[in-house]
Amino acid sequence: MSTLLVAFSLIDVILLVGVLLIYLNWVAGLLQKIDDGLATTVDMVVQIVGHAEPIVPGLQQINRTLGIISGALPLLYRLAERIEGVAAGRIATGSNTAGTMSGTGNYTGVAGIK
Repeated sequence: MSTLLVAFSLIDVILLVGVLLIYLNWVAGLLQKIDDGLATTVDMVVQIVGHAEPIVPGLQQINRTLGIISGALPLLYRLAERIEGVAAGRIATGSNTAGTMSGTGNYTGVAGIK
């Protein structure tokens, strides 16, 4: 009886080691796929950085120019509304009202009525 018990224990251990071997090979394959994907990603990032390097020196000038443009947009918007108001006859040509709600409490709607 004890010989049979030893034989079954030995078979159990061999099966356990076999199943672990198959599982670890499967995990190793998954990790290899992840490693390949990360290597490809690193290569792409290096390419992107290489493409971006010529742009970097001009970024300060681009940001400065865009800052000037964005600062002028509210003025251009008020001017466009004024031109539209004059064309529609709502605002007299000698008026100083812009016809906008600029956040200063000087909203002059239709015909410059406050």
